[in-house]
Amino acid sequence: MSKKSLATRLSKKTGKSVADSLELVELLFQAIKEDITETDRLVIRDFGSFYTSLQKERLGRNPKSGEKLIIKEKLKVKFKANPNFLTTKI
Repeated sequence: MSKKSLATRLSKKTGKSVADSLELVELLFQAIKEDITETDRLVIRDFGSFYTSLQKERLGRNPKSGEKLIIKEKLKVKFKANPNFLTTKI
């Protein structure tokens, strides 16, 4: 699902314009990014949790040349759905 299709769905449900809904989607995603950056975890009740995880430096290889290289450590964002995620009515 793209941001635009999400905004279109919101628009149909709320009666707002697609442009206004798209702005809300952008603001929501920005708020999620900011919160995870500041706190390393964001819990949305009856939905799930976003959290960060550090992927350690590791040895990898270039699939084209077979050359070995070091992949630097990086921060990843993960999502864990609430156990009732699919059964919760919105």
